[in-house]
Amino acid sequence: MERISLQIQDLPQEVYVGKTYQYFVRLRNDEAYPVTVALISNQDDFVPGVTIPANSHEDVEITSEFKDTGKLLIKYTALKNGIDLDFVSQVVEVIPRENDVQTTKNTEKSTKLNNIVAEIFIRILAQVVGAILLTFTLLRLGTWLNIISFPWLDGWPEFFIWFIPWEAFVGLFGVGFLIAGLFSNGFGKGMIAAIFSIAICLIIMFNTMPNFFQVVFWSGENGERMEVTLKPGIMTVIVGGDGHRIWLHNDPNAKNPSLEKLINFLRNDKTDQHPYVIGSFVCADFAETLHNDAEKAGIRAAYVSVNTDHALNAFNTTDKGLIYVDDGGLDTIAHVVIGDKYTIEPLWPEDRNRLASVTVNVGIVEDFQIDW
Repeated sequence: MERISLQIQDLPQEVYVGKTYQYFVRLRNDEAYPVTVALISNQDDFVPGVTIPANSHEDVEITSEFKDTGKLLIKYTALKNGIDLDFVSQVVEVIPRENDVQTTKNTEKSTKLNNIVAEIFIRILAQVVGAILLTFTLLRLGTWLNIISFPWLDGWPEFFIWFIPWEAFVGLFGVGFLIAGLFSNGFGKGMIAAIFSIAICLIIMFNTMPNFFQVVFWSGENGERMEVTLKPGIMTVIVGGDGHRIWLHNDPNAKNPSLEKLINFLRNDKTDQHPYVIGSFVCADFAETLHNDAEKAGIRAAYVSVNTDHALNAFNTTDKGLIYVDDGGLDTIAHVVIGDKYTIEPLWPEDRNRLASVTVNVGIVEDFQIDW
């Protein structure tokens, strides 16, 4: 077997990834005759025939580019007729170039920043959702208990789970979202998210409900709210002919009128001209409409329920005291005294002939409720 030895020359022990290097593999022949061999490496370098002069050497130039970082074993083998004559190996450390290192650091920083932004966004989203759900729950339960009322929430279904209002469970989800956003993976980031979420909730609230604070906190001289649903009890509501809830819209600037001002308002108001239609527009609708029209005109008005089956309005005039107005078909003044028969008189003399066409089956006044 020929005596052939190999040596790697000019290959640094540390090389940069992606950079092309040129180095040599020296093949030494210690025989007295030329020897032809094949040179192969574990890096897919292959030279099929290298002839080495007698007692001399031959340098084979190798060009390589290193693509993966880390330690790498470079091995070359000289073969003849499929027999290994000799091999040589060298371990090199493939490292990133300085600009690649900086790029990697920048990428890591960018990724970390993106992760922080995404994390804070998720926290804000969780807390906003939680705050909205909790706020909705408090408003709904407040309306259900007749503590506060909001026309924006009118018509939502009322049902119970194990005798508990469904809004309570919505509120539990809200509390859960708030806690998750505040305490998961660091209280500091949670506080940042909480500040943003509170700001977003306030923006949403003021844009969708600009009179929110007046609705919640304003109260008239008889305790009336700015927006209120009529509820004789916690579990019942007063509805109109078509089943909608009766909503009273109060104007905080409305004042008790004089009798003359009230009469002028009633003469111009068109509520009494609406036809009475069973199943569509009944006494509750007349009283609701007249109340809201009066408040819109700056006149303080009340909604009156008599014997739980008839509705009319009341006005506390500055010169004649409390005046009851029944506007169901005609502008009339009503006589409402417990124990007396409920009667009405037309406000305008020309309507006296039409009084017989207005049917009010109330009978004796046993009870009545005034809601301002």
